[in-house]
Amino acid sequence: MEFYDIVGSFGPWQRRLFLILLSINVMGIWQNFSITFLAPNMDFHCTEPLPLQMNGSETILVSDDQCQVLQENISAPCTKWEYNISQTSQTIVSEWTGILMEWLDFGKSLHGYFSVIFFGQLSDCIGRFPTLIICYIIASTSMFMSLLSTSYMMFIILRFFQAFGRAGITTVGYVLRFFSLKVMETVGPKHRAEAGVAIHVGWSIGFVTLAGLAWLVRNWFWFQLVLSLCFVPYVFFYSFIPESPRWLVMRGKTKQLEKLLEKAASVNGKEIKGDIRDFEIFKHRKE
Repeated sequence: MEFYDIVGSFGPWQRRLFLILLSINVMGIWQNFSITFLAPNMDFHCTEPLPLQMNGSETILVSDDQCQVLQENISAPCTKWEYNISQTSQTIVSEWTGILMEWLDFGKSLHGYFSVIFFGQLSDCIGRFPTLIICYIIASTSMFMSLLSTSYMMFIILRFFQAFGRAGITTVGYVLRFFSLKVMETVGPKHRAEAGVAIHVGWSIGFVTLAGLAWLVRNWFWFQLVLSLCFVPYVFFYSFIPESPRWLVMRGKTKQLEKLLEKAASVNGKEIKGDIRDFEIFKHRKE
């Protein structure tokens, strides 16, 4: 007898877990692609120097060059820029002029390598759920701290830790979904295909809603604040995310597995008959 035979194929317990994990996918898209609206490509030109004292017959030559500015009819390198914020309002690009976008691309690729290696190993050692909590704390804390950024470099460093924690949630969450929704542990064979496909609808919902949110909130500070506040409810949601049943079996944590089975069966309105330790799921436990 497998997990789903004991607690039910796809009852309220599985549906609740499914919706929470789906919403995590939505938040993942918001976090990963919010930089598109925080640091968009913007039209800009060199800031004109302070006007010189001239008489009424003299003419000022104005340049819209992006790299050079005219000083007394001589081209000079640009030191400050003005950005067109008519469509986007204030962004981190216009907030801190002269930033290097290459740092952003480098940081986006770097966090994934570290996160997968670190949190993948950590989740095997201490469990999926504790690792999710650690990732959540890292991601949410750095998101709120980024609101206090005083420079672009500070923002990028906090953005790295934000993405580092969020990538960990994705990595560990994928393992949890893989065990509990897609393969053999919590969802019965009848619903595996639907659950496995539908969980990824969260990505599509995330793309659509992020664009709408960015259109409504165009200032980068308030936009980042809204995204940060959306992570707050997960303080309560994580209490509904169970440890991976297979991990509990592999680690020989039978008491925790018993509690998980009893709780899931209770939510689904199922009655466990017989000695719970005689079920098939306990036969592969670590001695």
